[in-house]
Amino acid sequence: MSNYLNEARRLLRQKDCLRAAAALDVIAMEEILTENPDDADAWATLGEARGRLHESAGAMAAYRKAAELAPDDLAKRASLAWGH
Repeated sequence: MSNYLNEARRLLRQKDCLRAAAALDVIAMEEILTENPDDADAWATLGEARGRLHESAGAMAAYRKAAELAPDDLAKRASLAWGH
C-alpha cells in the first residue's frame, strides 16, 4: 500500500492528477478485495487503475479475474479482450 501512496504523492507533485488518482484507486480496490475477493467490479476497477499506471501485467490479471467472476458481463469480457 505505501508504495502506491508514495507514487500518488510523487504524481501529484508532477501535477499528474489522473495517475495519482489511479494509484489511490489501487489502494482502495486492494482493501475492498481483501474483504471481498469475489467482487468482480472491484477487480475490474483495479484493472483499470493499474492500466492507467502502465502496469500491463497487473491490469490484465485483474481484468482476467473480473471476467472469471462475472462471465456473463460483456463489459468485463471486453475489457479483458481490449486490455483496458
